[in-house]
Amino acid sequence: MKSFSKKLLIFAAVMAVVAGVGWFGRKAYKKTMERRLVAQSREYIAKKDFHHASLSLQRALEMNPVSVSASEAMADLLDNAESPAALNWRMRAAKLDPKNTSKRFQWAELAIKANDLASATEALDGAEEGARNTAVYHKLKGALAWSQHNAVSANEEYLAAARLEPQNLAIQINLATIGLASTNPAVEQAARASLQQIAT
Repeated sequence: MKSFSKKLLIFAAVMAVVAGVGWFGRKAYKKTMERRLVAQSREYIAKKDFHHASLSLQRALEMNPVSVSASEAMADLLDNAESPAALNWRMRAAKLDPKNTSKRFQWAELAIKANDLASATEALDGAEEGARNTAVYHKLKGALAWSQHNAVSANEEYLAAARLEPQNLAIQINLATIGLASTNPAVEQAARASLQQIAT
């Protein structure tokens, strides 16, 4: 009887190991396939083959509906295809990976381009404290303020960005553009002179 119990315990232990190996093996296979499909989709996107890129990403998302890399690749695909749905996927990728500042900034940038200012505000308001002291953050805040017709706030944000990136000509052009729209003749004249200096 003892021999039978011992054999039963060994059999149960072996079955548990087999089940564990099967479960982990399946998980590893799905992860590998997901990575391969996302990489494949990026190759298709580079070739502007949006149909096959979409098929690869659909399969990747079937395997893992909360895949950050597949969500980001889908956003890239739709952005390349100039689809308005790209914004939802940028937002999704950022929310699935909340500590990744660059994804949040990509979301904000696309939202500003799409004139979805509420979405852009949400993206930037959720940025971590460390990310708020970067030129990218201030440039996006400046672009958002300008889109909201708030020239004073836009000017402040671009000045903050210029302090962090003093050699960035795009920031200088944005500041000059804000100055050109000023009702103060002295500010407008200074902005015009600044643009001429940039052009030379």
